[in-house]
Amino acid sequence: MFFLRTFGGLSLEQDGRPLDELTGNRKALILLAILAADEVVGRDRLLALLWPESDTERARGSLRQALHWIRQALGESDVVSGTAELRLNPLHITSDVGAFLYAVRTHDATTAIDAYRGTFLDAVHTSNTVEFEQWLDHRRGELRQLYATQLEQLAERAEAKEDFAAAVALWRKRQDVDPANGIVAARLIRALDAAGERAAALRHAQLHASVLKDEFELPPDPAVAALAEEVRTREPPLHSKTIERIAMRVPGPRMRRHPATGLLAVAAVIVLVIAGGLTAAASRSRGAPRSVAATPASQDKARALEYLVKAQQLLQRHEVQATIDAKTYLAQAVALDPELIDAQLALARTELSPALTDPEPRVARAKTAAERVLALDSTNVAAHTMMVMVKTIYDRDLPAAERHYRRGYAVDPSDAGLHNAYTMLLLTRGQIEESLRPMQRAYELRPAALSNLAYLAVRYLMLGKPEQAQLYIDQSLALDSAFFMTHWAFGRLHLAQGKYDDALREFAYPGTDLGGIGQQAFIGYTLARAGRTAEARALIARLLEQRRSGGYVSPVDIAIVYIGLGDRDQALDWLGQLVDKRGQRIFLKADPIFDPVRADARFTRLLAALNLPS
Repeated sequence: MFFLRTFGGLSLEQDGRPLDELTGNRKALILLAILAADEVVGRDRLLALLWPESDTERARGSLRQALHWIRQALGESDVVSGTAELRLNPLHITSDVGAFLYAVRTHDATTAIDAYRGTFLDAVHTSNTVEFEQWLDHRRGELRQLYATQLEQLAERAEAKEDFAAAVALWRKRQDVDPANGIVAARLIRALDAAGERAAALRHAQLHASVLKDEFELPPDPAVAALAEEVRTREPPLHSKTIERIAMRVPGPRMRRHPATGLLAVAAVIVLVIAGGLTAAASRSRGAPRSVAATPASQDKARALEYLVKAQQLLQRHEVQATIDAKTYLAQAVALDPELIDAQLALARTELSPALTDPEPRVARAKTAAERVLALDSTNVAAHTMMVMVKTIYDRDLPAAERHYRRGYAVDPSDAGLHNAYTMLLLTRGQIEESLRPMQRAYELRPAALSNLAYLAVRYLMLGKPEQAQLYIDQSLALDSAFFMTHWAFGRLHLAQGKYDDALREFAYPGTDLGGIGQQAFIGYTLARAGRTAEARALIARLLEQRRSGGYVSPVDIAIVYIGLGDRDQALDWLGQLVDKRGQRIFLKADPIFDPVRADARFTRLLAALNLPS
């Protein structure tokens, strides 16, 4: 087995020993690194990255030569697989960046942090290849930010357990990633103080001031200085406005290249303050979260509109991280102007979007936002659309969901989102055939909406019509070959056809995990159906460990893997947890994946407990 190291440099190993066979062909190693980091790469993309100076035929020849060199040097003809799109064959070669990305996708922050041993492809360059340098700069930034996020998650878990020594170590690593970040400096100072290391907390405040002075020629951050003074004098905890001002300073080295980062930092702090998530950092007491102090009304409204525009631009990218960033802007906009209906609605939509966190509090927040909008405008179709979803998946009041649909339809029968939401209600009832009509209507109104195409494909798969599903998948891929839900739908198509290897590839496509659509569940189910039961059970063990360590895993996901393994008792035990878990999209009556347990009396009782008429 070969192992490619990309963090902190670039090298290849075989069974733990350095391998020199490719040292004479640096581009061949870089080619492997690109495949490891991007996982699936088209040939044309590789030509643009590595041989942009060559004409097409010469570049193709260079790529063929590099692939031949790799296969000859490693003695494996299929170490790189694929035709139009290339990928590393995990049976022959793995990588630290691959392990890192997989750990991030499976919420294994500890493994992710262990895998990240330094800057991605540190000191690696190619001659006269601007495209590669741009790709490398972007990828380094992405991986660095993912690493930072894993550190923050573990640090916050440690704080929740009052393991402040561990929190200090993790916040120190996080500060190393972004030495001038005032928010991180504040979190580390708080953790040091909570650990009883007041002197170290004060030293870190001084160190942060030195970084700002030496690297950015800026004076000490007043908010960090105020925090240090609080620690020194044991004054009461800081007001949230003081913490907010930390974000108004230079948050880190990337600030100079990305001015919007400062706005995102402000918004991120306010989201935490509103949600109460910063309470532990602002005070060791678990008091109620404090509201953001207001500025003059006219300035508030102007800033709110500015943040709304920025959020809308981000949401148009249909990317998970862009959606997370948009949410911070929207929370800021709502805090500044609670009557800005468009911001309330957009924020509620992000709460209702699939995500890898517990849906119950998110859907509850979306419900509150929708109710506020309806109080301001009872004819708002978007708010009625949200209430269709909320009443279906949170309140489990299907008649009320139907009423909101009718009210919205009376105002605007051509609203695509309303029809889309109605399909969720119908699927929850088990009315698959009936759900096609509003879904088709949503598609007709918005034929380029990628999510509509993916949903239609899955609807037809539920009906046992793979040919129609393939048509919509092809349309979606033609519009955007990278949209994660399309690959999830494609994986389900392969699964229905018994093409398990193809299904696993699609379910593991980058991004399919980040949409909260059961990626791990379907990987485990597919492994079980393919006879790879040991791997399926190992995946269940990882999911259970994730739950024990405080991460979120839907009980439906674990149940689906057990269904694949043929363990009906375990599957029904996990499905039974849905009675006390609100906010889940429950398609027990529609999705054929639940067919193996459908005849069990316990399943019938479960439907009754969930207010799903039989």
